[in-house]
Amino acid sequence: MGRVVILSVKVPKEIVEEIDKLIKSGIFSSRSEAIRRAMALLIKEYSGSNIEV
Repeated sequence: MGRVVILSVKVPKEIVEEIDKLIKSGIFSSRSEAIRRAMALLIKEYSGSNIEV
C-alpha cells in the first residue's frame, strides 16, 4: 500500500458491531482493513476502477 491518509468518519454502532464480528471470525485483521476493502469495492462498483487493497 502506498501513502496512507488518516480519515475520520462517523459510523452507526450497528455497522461497527458487524465489522467487529467479521474481525472476530478472522475475515479481516482490523477495522481499517475491513473499511479499506469496503471502500475499494464501492469505488470498483461505481467507477469501474480496479483499486486493490
